[in-house]
Amino acid sequence: MRLLHYHIYNDGNAGMANILSSIENGLIIGRLTNRKVIFYANRRTLPGSENVGFLDLFDIQASFEFVHGDMPETVQNGPALPTAVMLSVLCYGEKPDAEFCNGRTSIIDLKDYDHFDQIRTMDAGTLGWFSYLFYLNIRQRRSITEFVSKAIRPRSRYLDAAIGVVDTLKKSAKSYCSIHVRRGDYIQPYTRNGLVTAEEMLPVIEKTCPKDSMLVIHTDEQDEHYFDAIKQKYRNHWLIDKQLVDNFPDSVERGLVSLLVASHSDNFIGTYYSTFTGLIQRYRKYNGYLERFLYLYSQQPMPVVNQLEGGEVQTIYNAVEHLPNGKQKEGSFGKYTWNRLGLPANFTPNLFWAREWPCSYPNQFALKQGIAAVPDFLEETEIDYLLNKAKEKINEEPLHTRENRHRSTLDQRFDPVVSDIVVRACRYFGYDYDHVEPGMQLFTQYTGGQTYTHVDSVHESEQGRRMASVLFYLNNDYQGSYIDFPYSGIRVKPKRGMMITYPLINEFDEQDIRFTHSASIITEGTKVMCYFSVKETSL
Repeated sequence: MRLLHYHIYNDGNAGMANILSSIENGLIIGRLTNRKVIFYANRRTLPGSENVGFLDLFDIQASFEFVHGDMPETVQNGPALPTAVMLSVLCYGEKPDAEFCNGRTSIIDLKDYDHFDQIRTMDAGTLGWFSYLFYLNIRQRRSITEFVSKAIRPRSRYLDAAIGVVDTLKKSAKSYCSIHVRRGDYIQPYTRNGLVTAEEMLPVIEKTCPKDSMLVIHTDEQDEHYFDAIKQKYRNHWLIDKQLVDNFPDSVERGLVSLLVASHSDNFIGTYYSTFTGLIQRYRKYNGYLERFLYLYSQQPMPVVNQLEGGEVQTIYNAVEHLPNGKQKEGSFGKYTWNRLGLPANFTPNLFWAREWPCSYPNQFALKQGIAAVPDFLEETEIDYLLNKAKEKINEEPLHTRENRHRSTLDQRFDPVVSDIVVRACRYFGYDYDHVEPGMQLFTQYTGGQTYTHVDSVHESEQGRRMASVLFYLNNDYQGSYIDFPYSGIRVKPKRGMMITYPLINEFDEQDIRFTHSASIITEGTKVMCYFSVKETSL
């Protein structure tokens, strides 16, 4: 039998979510290389519990065995993966690109170990979210994501208890929102985590959680007065860990039920670098919620240099950045979430533990969509109406000289003709009308104008990111201006009345560069077109 002998992170002396992610990584290696996994940890119970171990909380559906003790010497002398797996990129047959590596130089191709019947990890550095550790092609990632979602599941006792709490909450309030405030070992000297106050968290909470909703607070903070500022704003609040004590006196069991309750809340805001928060975000995805990966405050390490007595210099990495709307600002480009965060270069290789990454999850919206062109979608009366509007509003904005075109905007909320077009387009493609951006953009482009190669901006606002673009073409009396999608090898010649759509977010929740496109030069005449964007959430 082919075997993987695998150290559980920190010899099992770690929290529930950290142990889960470590076990998960071992199961993925076993899955990719067709091996049974033997897990080794000297500690049987989880920290904070006297008698509850990981297998008491979770059921594992895979080929595995647990050993509470050290690896046998016969195994320790066998072939091994390099040290510090969590600082590496793991792959199987397909090498990662530089963007995925993000500064990591250790690449472990598991295919290189196929000829060994038994392999092992060399140490217990096996922590990390699989989305960052494993470089997988699209087919592999879909398979592994589905495998992970089924391989480790909470036991029914805790699922049933959580559903009972969720039912009670939803009967007592129209909606409930959850926040996870990690304290505990996050309160350390020379870091800002211990200095963060409830007042600082309030702006993000108030932007996300309606005042009339139940606010459920999930935390390991023992001092209830810490939350006074939040409780004053949200009279309808619930410190869930305190409420669960009678039924679950063990803190580890209480934590799992609390986590599962948060995974069903209408909105959730977590602690940035907490794997407990990451697990909540994952289960929210599994439960079908639109998880926006919101955080109460930033923990991005930023250097603060202090001059001490005697001339000694002390550098403290301190989080000072505030998160607008609960999300760290990302750049527009970069295939992977972690490329767009602008973290310090000396920190980026170490993101294995930092948070759950959206790249883990296939986006069902994007999976169902591709480039679609529908000839003659617009009615003649609608085309004439839009052409007249383009003429009326031609000087609404200055001429864009680089692309030689004018732009104007129609608000579909107050224009019944435009609103009807948008509703019909949404029904045709299965988009949600409530998620449409209010403004429809009109473009009039002249001879010599062209639209250079670009990927549409995902432009995040109160409705979240843009998920898809829907384009309409209003005339034929011009020459040139084909639409090219170079990564897809598709060229379209637009026609009067045609509708075209394509996604902006790929199946792993990243901006989709496959739909990069351009419009070639207009050699004669004037082209008129318009478009609207579909967003993540409703207004």
